[in-house]
Amino acid sequence: MFLERVAALISSHGITRNKLLHDLDLDKNSFFNWEKRGTIPSGEVLAKIADYFGVPLSYLLHGQIIFLGRKKNLKEQ
Repeated sequence: MFLERVAALISSHGITRNKLLHDLDLDKNSFFNWEKRGTIPSGEVLAKIADYFGVPLSYLLHGQIIFLGRKKNLKEQ
């Protein structure tokens, strides 16, 4: 799930949700909306998050990194 992957990235980078939101200039209610309303961010926001953590969009959305047309789960590495 998207939020679980973002939470793992936040934890592994030793930052807080608030720092992520501040650094990306996102609304402070973003996580509330994603969690409670079951929404995912817009494509623009997803791209910002992916760039921030240096991961591809496919990882944020599906937990997979796609290399030259091949899928690979991060757990397989």
